[in-house]
Amino acid sequence: MKIKKGELIIPALMAATTAAYYFQVWAKGLPYSVIVWPIYVTITLLILLALVVVFYIPAEGVSEEKKEAKLFKETFKKPLFLFLTTVLFLAIMPWVGYTVSSFAYLFGVQLYLGSEKKRAFLVALAIAIILHVVMVVLLGLSVPRLETSFFTL
Repeated sequence: MKIKKGELIIPALMAATTAAYYFQVWAKGLPYSVIVWPIYVTITLLILLALVVVFYIPAEGVSEEKKEAKLFKETFKKPLFLFLTTVLFLAIMPWVGYTVSSFAYLFGVQLYLGSEKKRAFLVALAIAIILHVVMVVLLGLSVPRLETSFFTL
C-alpha cells in the first residue's frame, strides 16, 4: 500500500495536538484524573486510524488512476455537498427563519445521505421543534424568525 504524504496531515495534526495536551498537563503538574478521558480518546482515535489504514488497502487488478479518481470522487462528494448545504442554510436563515431553515437543512441532508423520506421528515421535524423550544422558548434567544401576517415562527 502506497500512502502519499498529504494523507498523513490529519493523523499528524492529531498526534501533535495530543502531544501538546499531554505536555501541558505534565508541565503544570496536574493530577492524573485530568488525563484519563484524553487517554481514552487517544486510544479510540488510534484504533480508528489503524482500521482506516487496514481497510484502505486497494483491490488488486484495478489501475492506480481509476482507484485515485474513484477515491477522490467518493472522498469529496459528501463533504462538499454538506459544506454547500450548510452555506445555503446560513444564507437563507435570515429570510425564512431559524426553525424553517433548520427543518429544510436536516431533511435535505438526511435524504441525501440515504434516509427514507418519511423517517427523514419525522426526524427533521422533531429536531427542529426541539431546537425551537429550547432556543426560543426556554432560553429566549433571539434567532431569525419567519414572520407572516398569520404567524411568527
